[in-house]
Amino acid sequence: PPSAKRLFPIGRLDYDTEGLLLLTNDGDLANKLTHPSNEVSKTYIARISGKLEDADVRQLEKGVMVDGKGTAPAIVKVLEGDVHHTRVEITIHEGRNRQIKKMFEAVGKEVEFLKRVAVGDLHLGGLQRGKYRFLTDKEVYDIEKRAMGAGLKLLRSGVRHLGTEVNLKLLANIYETMKPHIDYAFQ
Repeated sequence: PPSAKRLFPIGRLDYDTEGLLLLTNDGDLANKLTHPSNEVSKTYIARISGKLEDADVRQLEKGVMVDGKGTAPAIVKVLEGDVHHTRVEITIHEGRNRQIKKMFEAVGKEVEFLKRVAVGDLHLGGLQRGKYRFLTDKEVYDIEKRAMGAGLKLLRSGVRHLGTEVNLKLLANIYETMKPHIDYAFQ
């Protein structure tokens, strides 16, 4: 059952990556939403050194080799760029360690900046670094529906139809910045 004493991340961010991070006090829900078989999408904005060529985009969209294993295809959209830098939106549904950075390394590019802007249908929006908000009942319901749509049965371990007993938080920051907010929110 959900507990106010322990928080579970739904995914993780590298130390030098910022952006959206979801936390819940329901470990079963966190596990179901992070399991790779459920293919929950994660969208990032990255600034890449140099120009990202069309061939690089096609390669990322097909999947690349990372740590001896192929990645699932990514959705890649070049937002803007010049010969020095390229700003890219990339969506993946896996969650390997440093995956985005390693994917760009596989096509000969270095990630200079990385920010997660969405997990599934939840978007960071204008939430500033170091700030958080509780998810709305509709957002929690949509998460529950997503998990069920993936063929999962959510246990009635406190997850009600509109999620009123599950404490989910949307946080916009790196781990070191958010810890004081987490501690305060669950006192």
